[in-house]
Amino acid sequence: MTDSDDLFGRIRKLKERAAAASGPSIVDRFVQEIHRKRALVQALDTFIQNIYFADGLTPAESQKNIAESLVEIRYYRQHSSNGILVTDDGYFLTALHCVQNSERHPLEQARIQVYNGNSYPIEKICASAKKEDLALVKAVIPKECKPRNYRFYNTNVLCNDRATLLARRDGKLSVRDGSITRAKYKTEFRIENEPEKVYTNHFFTDFAAIPGDSGGVILSIDGRVAGLVCGGNYQITSGVKIIQGLKLIEAYKRRISESI
Repeated sequence: MTDSDDLFGRIRKLKERAAAASGPSIVDRFVQEIHRKRALVQALDTFIQNIYFADGLTPAESQKNIAESLVEIRYYRQHSSNGILVTDDGYFLTALHCVQNSERHPLEQARIQVYNGNSYPIEKICASAKKEDLALVKAVIPKECKPRNYRFYNTNVLCNDRATLLARRDGKLSVRDGSITRAKYKTEFRIENEPEKVYTNHFFTDFAAIPGDSGGVILSIDGRVAGLVCGGNYQITSGVKIIQGLKLIEAYKRRISESI
């Protein structure tokens, strides 16, 4: 072996070490991002298909899935509100007002706590619908992007049915029974003493609203998701219809697909 061969060998090893230290190349990172987006689109599409057509899911299984997917939103380690997971890796639906950035509740201080007590930071609001008071949010959960599985309740058709409200507070699951009292195709809900806030596509129940319930899940008696808690008073609780959440997910999924 000549001195030049030895020199070239050392240079090659140095280049290999530098490449290993610098991580994936720009091309590799681009390919990884494409794969991530495709997996996300597939997971969101499967979530929508499952919730519409999950006929094989029993009421008990559906309610168990929902209870385990109900997350508690916390700011500065204090309870704030709730949400429900869409995917295992942290996409979830909640009421928009639960995650709107403010001086009192900066989003960088927000975390979600899942049913087993584990806590994860919130990364961003992916999509929102102001009039529906609805948001699709991403928390950083180090898991594979797989869809959750629930059953769907059409509030445009059924009314005056028994219902259950699920919310989580300080790690404990709260379950309350009541009824869906009004569920027309298009309703407007105006917050008392806040006339500028008018929400659409909501339905009403006879649950007395408790501060911190927002983002909780309203179920039909057979374990189907009707919607998410958005507001109310001592006599009623309003919920945004879950079909609006599916439309928001579909719009975000389309946006991601177009970027691939």
